[in-house]
Amino acid sequence: MSDPKVNKNLVWINTPFSLTKLDKQYTLLQQNILMVASIHLQKYVEEYFTEKRVLGDSRSDYLFEKGIEHAVMEIPPIIIDIKDFQVSTEFHNYKNLRDTLKNDILNLSVRVKMDNNTEKIQHVFSNIEIPTTQKGYTKSDGEKVERIKGEVILEIDPKLTMSLFDMRQGYIHHISMIAKYSKKVNTPRLYIYLLRQMGLDKCLDVKVEFLPMKQYLGLVELDEHGNILLDDKGEPVMNKYPKFSQFRKQVLDVVREDLNRMASRSETDIVFDEFSDEDFIYRNGKCKGDPEYIVFHIKRTDVGINHIGDKDADIARRLNEKINRSKGKKVSEDNMLQGDLFAHVYQNPDKKIEVDTTHGSEQWNQFVSMVHDDNQIALLKRCKFIGIKNDRFCVAASDYDFVALKTSGLERLAQEFFNCVGSFMPVFYRA
Repeated sequence: MSDPKVNKNLVWINTPFSLTKLDKQYTLLQQNILMVASIHLQKYVEEYFTEKRVLGDSRSDYLFEKGIEHAVMEIPPIIIDIKDFQVSTEFHNYKNLRDTLKNDILNLSVRVKMDNNTEKIQHVFSNIEIPTTQKGYTKSDGEKVERIKGEVILEIDPKLTMSLFDMRQGYIHHISMIAKYSKKVNTPRLYIYLLRQMGLDKCLDVKVEFLPMKQYLGLVELDEHGNILLDDKGEPVMNKYPKFSQFRKQVLDVVREDLNRMASRSETDIVFDEFSDEDFIYRNGKCKGDPEYIVFHIKRTDVGINHIGDKDADIARRLNEKINRSKGKKVSEDNMLQGDLFAHVYQNPDKKIEVDTTHGSEQWNQFVSMVHDDNQIALLKRCKFIGIKNDRFCVAASDYDFVALKTSGLERLAQEFFNCVGSFMPVFYRA
């Protein structure tokens, strides 16, 4: 394999999947606005991961809650440099920019699931402020022109804190400016959706239910049973591209070509193959109308392989080869790479997962044998192995020692042991 191409300008972020569930098809500018907002929320996402690792189930699954018993915190205002929006140069004055951003930002809405299993459409931002400076000027005709300060202040509707930042739905680790790099309106949405499905299926060939995917793209409205929503006259409330041949040509093929273009510019980490008829699966063997499922054959680009390859990939590979040799298995380099492919796509583990105390001792002993630092060895001796939880180690340890597991370098070594370098999924659970 040739050296992976690297786009040094790429920034990777973690966006809650719940934040990406827009209620309709939006422009690339609107999608970029949402991604930029997500960039400015990253420190809170990182704080969540840290607290979740240390506190476990005592930390709420909602981003802006500090604990299950605490009230929802107010989301701080998001201050964004106007240049980050990538708006056209034609918006050179305050009024044009204000009007454009007002329409594009304030009209952004998401689908949120209610307790009764129904979905509700709610606006993301409750307020937008574009500060001006004192250095305006007056035109020859007497018109006063305000100069903008160069930033936009956004406020997320506080009513959305629970549903919009529900980390139980997982998060997507993705290229931050994917909407900026895209030329086609459906590219960023399908890109996000496929990344999530890759994380769920743990493979490159993903089987996607057609109508829910089409709804996620904002191209059809479904009822609570997953069927196309009809009005009083029996007509679809919304169904763009009602013929599947249209959808295939104008959405799937267009996005595939757009991702290939971006791949040539090192601007995406995934692409997918051209479809064959076997990739469209119909109910009861029928081959007309909408398929029930679509199979995507996804490939990592050089950018994607390089991103998950990590500087310590060789160490991780050696550790896993050692483990597999002890099990009498020979794993090819391709299979080893396959195991690393989805390390960065996080799915929040089910809080109800039980600890399996019947096995795992051999794995624990193998892990301990690979530790050579005296302080780390002493720390592990103070911890008691309990069992396997969510395919990871569950241990009994004091508060101090459990925090030390995550700060002493052992967590990194355990990630390498489990072949999950780059994952935010815990490698140590506390009994």
